[in-house]
Amino acid sequence: MTKIMLAFILFALPTRAQDNGAAALAAAGCGAPETEFTLKVDKKSHPLPQAEPGKATVVVFAQLGSACLGCAIVKMGIDGSWVGALEHTSYSFFSIPPGDHRVCVALQSSLKRISEMAAAASLTAEAGNVYYLRVLPGNNKLLLKLVDPAEGPLLIKSAGLSIATPKKP
Repeated sequence: MTKIMLAFILFALPTRAQDNGAAALAAAGCGAPETEFTLKVDKKSHPLPQAEPGKATVVVFAQLGSACLGCAIVKMGIDGSWVGALEHTSYSFFSIPPGDHRVCVALQSSLKRISEMAAAASLTAEAGNVYYLRVLPGNNKLLLKLVDPAEGPLLIKSAGLSIATPKKP
């Protein structure tokens, strides 16, 4: 009987840890861990995002350089849903309604547990504004930093436009 209880505990703990990890990711603004993207980067196009009427726009830059974490794809999410992906020196943008939001970035990789390679930021958006965030490599982790709005258009000129498509399961 003791062996059965011990076996149950040993097999149940990893499941509980996965549930806690998924809940932490969702609370941080990330989407489902199994979602993956294919990616194309257009290095010739550098459109400046404009906010849609009644909405705000979020622009996310990846500046991973030579420390590009195996040149993996970095997924970006908002309020619990993935909205795109980035790699190397690229950017993407999306619209959001005004209010409080959670933005998340996470490494898309089966080699690392996603919760170890994720970063998040809170954002209070106002209609008509454009917000810029930068993904940087940290010490074996990702960092997500707010960028001064005056610097955002300059970063766009030096980055390729990321076009992400969700992979079909």
